[in-house]
Amino acid sequence: FDPHTLETVGEFTFDDGVSTQMATAHFVVDDHHGESIGYGLSFGRRTEYHVYRVPHGSDRREDIGRVTAEGPGYVHSVAVTPNHVVLLEPPLHIDVLRGLSPWTEGFAGMLSYDADAGTRIVVLDRTTGEIVADPTADPFFVFHHVNAFERDGEVVLDLVAFEDAGIVDAAVEGAPALPDLCHAVAPACREVETLVPVGTPLAGARFPLIDELGSRLGQPGPDERDRRHT
Repeated sequence: FDPHTLETVGEFTFDDGVSTQMATAHFVVDDHHGESIGYGLSFGRRTEYHVYRVPHGSDRREDIGRVTAEGPGYVHSVAVTPNHVVLLEPPLHIDVLRGLSPWTEGFAGMLSYDADAGTRIVVLDRTTGEIVADPTADPFFVFHHVNAFERDGEVVLDLVAFEDAGIVDAAVEGAPALPDLCHAVAPACREVETLVPVGTPLAGARFPLIDELGSRLGQPGPDERDRRHT
């Protein structure tokens, strides 16, 4: 896009031969490492998330690691710390077979929320691609991560959690009248701090709530937060 007018100036194509059928909604830009982090989803008998980096100025994706999908779920983006990439697989599942039906209305028609399934939190080592944590939490949906950093052997992730996928329904239904209608019908959400021990893949994650002012309950306020995220 033209940075001043936002007019389309051409089509960008990766020059790496990586084959995926679905890509991250947006990359996480890490200027500290000079790269952007994202993922692609490859459908098949073994559906996989391909987590990769794109060095600044490059048109080639470099593989970080692969994660076998359990849903597969709709993953909007990932979170990044200096040493890890976090991929949350929510129970908002993508039904590929439904997409083959002539009565399915677009991508949204392929989505279904499984309230009986949990939300999977996969933490990968950025250097080796090894999965260093893979716990499952109670079900929730997430679009965006607020913050991510490392502390005392844990990955700490602040995120905006929705109890179900109602925010997706609201966005689809409100799309003709964005932005006012979408904001008016968006369901309530809560900010949650997720603490994931690394090195023990199936260890459970902890979820201290964050109050309405954004402060961790019983902990320092927002101006005192650890901001070592990338």
